[in-house]
Amino acid sequence: MPADLLSRACSDLEFNLQTESTAESLERPARAFRPHKERPNYQHMLIGLGLAIIVIVTYSLMGFTPDMFSLVSLAVFDFLFVFLIYPLKGPLLCKVFLLLLGNTVGLIWSFIRTSAVAGLPHYSAFDSIKVAYIIIWPIIDFLWIVCIWALGLSLLVSAGSQKERGVGIP
Repeated sequence: MPADLLSRACSDLEFNLQTESTAESLERPARAFRPHKERPNYQHMLIGLGLAIIVIVTYSLMGFTPDMFSLVSLAVFDFLFVFLIYPLKGPLLCKVFLLLLGNTVGLIWSFIRTSAVAGLPHYSAFDSIKVAYIIIWPIIDFLWIVCIWALGLSLLVSAGSQKERGVGIP
C-alpha cells in the first residue's frame, strides 16, 4: 500500500514536470500575490476637493474656528482625507458624510481646545504649560484625524463588501 502511494506521487510529479516548466510553476504563485492595480476615482476626488475648499472657506469667513491652529488642522484633515479616501472605491455619499463628520469633530475639538486654553493661567511663571500646549495639542489633533480616517476606511470596506453581497448601499 505505501509503495502504491509512493509510485502514484512520483508519477504525478513526473507529469507536472513534463507539462509545465519550472519558470511557469514559480511564476504562478507570484502572480497570485501581485497587488491589484486600481484606477483612482478622479470624479470623486474633484467633488471631495471642492467640498473641502468650500468647508474651509466657509469656516474661515464665518469665523466658526476660534483660532488659526484649528483652521490649519481642519485643512490638513480635509486634504489628507480627500487625497487618501476619495480615490478608493465606495459610495460618494458615504465619503461626503465622513468628510463632513470629520469637519464637525474637528470643529468641536477646536472649541474644546479653546476652552482648555482659556482655563490655563497665562502668567509668565507658567511657561512650561505654554510649551506643553504647543507640543501636545498638534499630537492630539493628529489623533482625531487618524481616528476619523480609520473610521472612513472601515466604513468604505464595509460598504464595498455589502455591495458585493448585494445588500445595503446601492
